[in-house]
Amino acid sequence: MPEDLQSLLPDNLALETDNPLWHFSLWFWHQPGMEKLSLHLQSQGVSVTRLLCALWLAAQSCRYSDDPPQVRQWRATVTEPLRLTRRRLPKLEGQILDLRRKVAESELQAEQIELALAFRFLPLDDAGQSPASTLKSNLRCAGILDFLSDQELSRLSDVLGPVTASDDTD
Repeated sequence: MPEDLQSLLPDNLALETDNPLWHFSLWFWHQPGMEKLSLHLQSQGVSVTRLLCALWLAAQSCRYSDDPPQVRQWRATVTEPLRLTRRRLPKLEGQILDLRRKVAESELQAEQIELALAFRFLPLDDAGQSPASTLKSNLRCAGILDFLSDQELSRLSDVLGPVTASDDTD
């Protein structure tokens, strides 16, 4: 692990990769249109894991203020370089395609660890607002709101509606 990451992560850090944020992320990804929206935002430079954190916290009426340093550092030194490598590899048959798939699997695993770090270090501060108000506030704070059309924001609110009502994403 690069020294800058090592200094942010305690040696005995046990990451819980199978956590409520990860379950929410899987649930969200499989909602109609959300994979496409997420990948569209990612192509514009938006971190999907940052989006997922802001949405997960909004579903709990919790405030998103910023990613913890551990998350930012992991994203910058592990997740983003893997994504860049995957994107640079051509979609050719044979060994290059196999390598591209393996890098994509590693990228997904890095995102899962990134979300585990977020789950471990994100503060759960009650926003004192409705989930709908918290959603908009969280997306603004995450720097994502300006990338969304009114229709996309409305769709996100609709998708999160059942989660905020039942708090069940399994």
